[in-house]
Amino acid sequence: MNEYLIIAFWIIAAFTLCMLVMKVWGDGIYMLVKNWRVVTAVAMVLVFVSLISLKHDNLQYEMASYVYSAKTPDDVKIASTIQQCKGFVQAKLEGQETQDYRTISAGIINISNISYWEICANTFGMNYWKHDISINGQNGGHLLCNAYTHATYRSGKVNAWCDTVFASPRTEDQKV
Repeated sequence: MNEYLIIAFWIIAAFTLCMLVMKVWGDGIYMLVKNWRVVTAVAMVLVFVSLISLKHDNLQYEMASYVYSAKTPDDVKIASTIQQCKGFVQAKLEGQETQDYRTISAGIINISNISYWEICANTFGMNYWKHDISINGQNGGHLLCNAYTHATYRSGKVNAWCDTVFASPRTEDQKV
């Protein structure tokens, strides 16, 4: 979503630069007034996209300010998700009651529920080589699977991932 905001910003900046260079503000204003419906629709879409581009953090919504930071959105999202997963796994290991699902919503409209088990298995599986996923000095993936064995929630994705984590290395005879 935020990519569209950046593209829209550059389009508006290019349009403004052209107006400054060509000194045709009158023509630009005339075009905007003449096509006021299109201008209004574009403005409404930009406002809607900026409001929908919210990040979920501690059950509160904040504007996604990482668009203007030096980090890419993917790095920020991955780091945030890893921290949430570490907290989730640690809470499960300590026996604390935690939500198993994260609700994704746009304002009052509930879009979907996503299992923290699946999010964490996917996040740990895709980022173990790039980010520190250890929890209290232990392998986060192993701890996730240990906590999952005691949970009531079941998922084919998490089962497959945990089977991969605990799989013994192949011997020369097993390699294809």
